[in-house]
Amino acid sequence: MMATSITIKGIILEKGTGKLLSGVTIRLEPASSDEQSTQSDENGAFSFEVNLPEGQTDDLLLYAYKEGWEQRTPPEEVIPVDEESPYSVEIEMVNRGPVSNVAGGIFLGVLITFLVGLSLWYYDLHKNTYNDQNKVNHKIVKVLTESLVNRITADSIRVSAFEVNEDTISSKDSTFAIAELQQIRDAANELLIASKVDTSFQALIKRDIVGIQLAINRKRKGDIQKALIATKAHIKKVPTLGPSWFWKTPPLIYGEVLFWALFATLIRLIGNTSYYVSRNVFYRDSIYHKAPLLFTIPLITLLIVFVISFFKIAVTVGGNNFTINFSNPFVSIILASLIGLAPWKAWEFMYGLADLLFNQLKKWLGINKSGDEKSEGKETESKPATTKKNGEEESGNE
Repeated sequence: MMATSITIKGIILEKGTGKLLSGVTIRLEPASSDEQSTQSDENGAFSFEVNLPEGQTDDLLLYAYKEGWEQRTPPEEVIPVDEESPYSVEIEMVNRGPVSNVAGGIFLGVLITFLVGLSLWYYDLHKNTYNDQNKVNHKIVKVLTESLVNRITADSIRVSAFEVNEDTISSKDSTFAIAELQQIRDAANELLIASKVDTSFQALIKRDIVGIQLAINRKRKGDIQKALIATKAHIKKVPTLGPSWFWKTPPLIYGEVLFWALFATLIRLIGNTSYYVSRNVFYRDSIYHKAPLLFTIPLITLLIVFVISFFKIAVTVGGNNFTINFSNPFVSIILASLIGLAPWKAWEFMYGLADLLFNQLKKWLGINKSGDEKSEGKETESKPATTKKNGEEESGNE
């Protein structure tokens, strides 16, 4: 049977700089014949001759190896061969630097120390806030709440008796309502001070009182009654608002998000570093990649949490419907922790969201997209950031 000779030519270069690499061992593994190996010359070039039976096709896999270097995407250069097509390939490699478990051990110790110190600081900050909330005299809060609720109830009954002329209340009734509103405002301020409820709930009650003021200014009887009812409903909840360990209102909730994203990032880096140190393959230069994650991941987490806080997602589990409200502080904390454990997914999400936004803007503005360049996010998807090795993301030990 006649054989067909196929020539595979290629070059080896450094990713990013394009520098040609010599002395790289390249191994060719055909599926149906013996493997071959060679080394790149001073120009980074190499070649293979593959003999295939006539009419037969094969998949040829190329692997490149050089001590301290690593072949990047694709990790295996797969070349579908037929008898008519010569192939030229280009293999990128990255200098991983020297292996140093001493550096890995020191870095691991610093991460653990940082995690312990951060935990103690977090505990101290929240303990003080929590203790301040626990100093509330709940008996006084209950008495003040009941007194204010009774006043609003009595005012609602009085407003229901207002006479209306051409859809507006009289000046006399308006003067009474304004005087009562001031009493309600003073009593509400006293209750809020005594109860020490969080700032978001204080803002809610104050907004309700402003709503009463606007209704009185419009002299609308029905609007005044609705505003009084809404205010009373919120004030009734004050005695039930117990102290919370977590910060749940802006701007402290953003600090909470940063804390938990940083906790999760530290835990991930500790696990990732210990994995490579235990196998004696920790690259010293990977520290320059890992350390900045302690700053970038919490910040991108804060950005993601802020963006999706405007969304709600309906989920059905076992026939039951649930709505996930991303503006909920507890959901934000959980989300921050998950992002810290999967940082590359977070980058991919933000890049995808940005691409979607700007592509839609281009369509809306009628901008020609023929000259568009591939975004960094798309490059990341097809390049080494998410290449897997030994069960870990490749970028974790760069």
